Amino acid sequence: KNTVYERTIIFYNTLMEKNYSNPFTNFTLGYLCKLMNKNQDARRLFCKSLNSFPYFWECWIEYFSLIKEKKSFDFQFAD
Repeated sequence: KNTVYERTIIFYNTLMEKNYSNPFTNFTLGYLCKLMNKNQDARRLFCKSLNSFPYFWECWIEYFSLIKEKKSFDFQFAD
């Protein structure tokens, strides 16, 4: 049986395949990953959300809450 995390990733992949991804679904899925202690996945999803909508203050707060040391700061601005 799939774990909550695995079901979340399956759901996210389904959204991506159907091109339903947007800053808010990325944030929500990132937040779920954060709750499940999948911090690297959460940071990746928060970054994706912020690249699409940089004024998403709650997303910035959640992203920075995951940074424990300088090497964790992996935000990449979109080209």
